Amino acid sequence: MQVSRSAQVAYETLTDLGFTKVTFGLQDDDDKVVLFPPNWTVAKQRAKAGVLVRTGKTIVLTCTKEG
Repeated sequence: MQVSRSAQVAYETLTDLGFTKVTFGLQDDDDKVVLFPPNWTVAKQRAKAGVLVRTGKTIVLTCTKEG
Protein backbone atom coordinates (compact mmCIF):
# COMPACT_ATOMS: atom_id res chain seq x y z
CA MET A 1 0.00 0.00 0.00
CA GLN A 2 1.36 3.40 -0.98
CA VAL A 3 -0.67 5.63 1.40
CA SER A 4 1.39 8.17 3.42
CA ARG A 5 4.33 7.83 1.06
CA SER A 6 5.76 10.53 -1.14
CA ALA A 7 3.94 10.48 -4.48
CA GLN A 8 7.31 10.12 -6.22
CA VAL A 9 8.33 7.09 -4.12
CA ALA A 10 4.91 5.48 -4.60
CA TYR A 11 5.04 6.02 -8.36
CA GLU A 12 8.57 4.60 -8.62
CA THR A 13 7.69 1.59 -6.44
CA LEU A 14 4.68 0.72 -8.59
CA THR A 15 6.44 1.22 -11.92
CA ASP A 16 9.40 -0.83 -10.69
CA LEU A 17 6.90 -3.63 -10.00
CA GLY A 18 5.79 -3.43 -13.64
CA PHE A 19 2.66 -1.28 -13.41
CA THR A 20 2.39 0.83 -16.53
CA LYS A 21 -0.71 2.93 -15.79
CA VAL A 22 -0.09 4.86 -12.58
CA THR A 23 -1.82 8.24 -12.41
CA PHE A 24 -2.20 10.98 -9.81
CA GLY A 25 -5.51 12.27 -8.50
CA LEU A 26 -6.07 15.21 -6.19
CA GLN A 27 -7.63 15.20 -2.74
CA ASP A 28 -7.66 18.98 -2.28
CA ASP A 29 -10.12 21.09 -4.28
CA ASP A 30 -7.66 24.02 -4.42
CA ASP A 31 -5.08 22.03 -6.38
CA LYS A 32 -5.24 21.39 -10.13
CA VAL A 33 -2.41 19.00 -11.02
CA VAL A 34 0.55 17.15 -9.49
CA LEU A 35 3.53 18.83 -11.16
CA PHE A 36 6.39 17.80 -8.85
CA PRO A 37 5.54 14.47 -7.17
CA PRO A 38 8.18 14.71 -4.41
CA ASN A 39 6.13 17.58 -2.91
CA TRP A 40 2.99 15.44 -2.64
CA THR A 41 1.85 12.68 -0.28
CA VAL A 42 -0.43 9.81 -1.24
CA ALA A 43 -3.67 10.09 0.77
CA LYS A 44 -5.36 7.03 -0.74
CA GLN A 45 -5.02 4.68 -3.64
CA ARG A 46 -7.40 2.93 -5.92
CA ALA A 47 -6.58 -0.53 -5.97
CA LYS A 48 -6.89 -1.62 -2.39
CA ALA A 49 -3.89 -3.02 -0.56
CA GLY A 50 -3.62 -6.80 -0.64
CA VAL A 51 -5.78 -7.22 -3.75
CA LEU A 52 -4.11 -8.82 -6.77
CA VAL A 53 -4.04 -6.37 -9.67
CA ARG A 54 -2.86 -6.92 -13.24
CA THR A 55 0.09 -4.73 -14.16
CA GLY A 56 -1.90 -3.21 -17.06
CA LYS A 57 -4.71 -1.94 -14.81
CA THR A 58 -4.81 1.77 -13.97
CA ILE A 59 -3.83 2.61 -10.41
CA VAL A 60 -4.85 6.06 -9.15
CA LEU A 61 -2.83 7.61 -6.35
CA THR A 62 -4.91 10.37 -4.73
CA CYS A 63 -2.48 12.98 -3.44
CA THR A 64 -2.38 15.96 -1.12
CA LYS A 65 0.23 18.72 -1.22
CA GLU A 66 2.80 18.71 1.56
CA GLY A 67 3.16 21.77 3.74
